[in-house]
Amino acid sequence: MCTCRRRLVMETFEEILEQYEPMISSIIRKLNIYKNYDSFRQTARIALWQAWLNFDEAKGKFSNYAYTTIKTTLLKEMTKENRYSDVQIAWERDDLTNAAHHYQMKNNTVQEVVLFEEIEELLTDDELALLLNLYFFGYSYEALAEKHGIAISTLKKRRQRLMEKIRKQLNE
Repeated sequence: MCTCRRRLVMETFEEILEQYEPMISSIIRKLNIYKNYDSFRQTARIALWQAWLNFDEAKGKFSNYAYTTIKTTLLKEMTKENRYSDVQIAWERDDLTNAAHHYQMKNNTVQEVVLFEEIEELLTDDELALLLNLYFFGYSYEALAEKHGIAISTLKKRRQRLMEKIRKQLNE
């Protein structure tokens, strides 16, 4: 008898879910949810199910209770998602490159030290400073341009000539 009643209850919830699916879509649109859409839709369905289980007819209409429960649950979930994404900030490519260069410089092999010394002898002091500032210390073009009072395009052109000079020397 218990399994028959449970089946009847589940069928009833399936009908409720079908009836309130447009409400779920409306709430999701109003909250401007576009990332993790399916996850939020599933969260809304679970909230509807909880509202359906906890509903007390003496306290009002089910539709009002369902709307409030779904919207509140989605807002709480959005807050959790925002907190997580604020904490878990992905490193940009430049940051990863700078970290890799820093790690490599700390863990140099003899061959790398010799290569760096060859490059150091090849370059002028200004060229070496530009190379270190861009790739070792991770300065942006904007920061270097402001620091030295020159145009960004000038820095980019200097870097291009510097890289060509190094490539030419290494290929010989």
